[in-house]
Amino acid sequence: MNIRRFIQLLVATGFSALIGLVLSPTSADASTKEVRVSLDKYCKSKKLRYGGYSKKRKAFTCGVLATGFNTYYMTKLRNINLTSVCKKYHGTDKWRFSGEKVWCIVPIGANLTLCNRRGEEIWTVTAHYVKPSRRGRERGWVTEGWWKLNPGQCRKLWTNTSYTGDIYLHASTRNGDLPGQDARLCVQKGSAFKISDSDKTCQGQNRKKVGMSKFVVRSGNNTWNFR
Repeated sequence: MNIRRFIQLLVATGFSALIGLVLSPTSADASTKEVRVSLDKYCKSKKLRYGGYSKKRKAFTCGVLATGFNTYYMTKLRNINLTSVCKKYHGTDKWRFSGEKVWCIVPIGANLTLCNRRGEEIWTVTAHYVKPSRRGRERGWVTEGWWKLNPGQCRKLWTNTSYTGDIYLHASTRNGDLPGQDARLCVQKGSAFKISDSDKTCQGQNRKKVGMSKFVVRSGNNTWNFR
């Protein structure tokens, strides 16, 4: 009999005492991806041997491989906390398993695409929120622009960003600003810019507050159409 299979049978039949963690598989959705994790590798990192999955205890295990009279067996079993494993290797606390296979469920970064559905050139501005920090210069609602879009053109502005949540968007044409009713934030005309606390202050040459439209960025692909 294969040694690993023999060990797994021993564990499955309750050979050693173990305080088990009840497993509750989580399903992935469109905003996540599944990454296979090696529990054998994890056990080796602890200088232990992978003991397999115990149906009785509903837990995966690591332990010490010992030898007896013409046989092998596992001792000092401990359960594997899959939440801790996925946090360690993939920064997530979600996972699922099927049989002996385990996957960590990892959030997919957000992509943001801006599209010009108008029959004229536009110049666009985005605003996202940055939590104040002693280290970072940016804070509050940060407006940034300008990105030019020709008629019918789409441009992927963010790729695999960790930012999700509310943003605000604005566009200007040669004939004036497009309407936005959700917020009024500060922009700077005539050149590239980045302005912190744009909802609170708007002092400076060529700066003014403009109407902006709210959009919620979620994990995966996000597209905003200027019309």
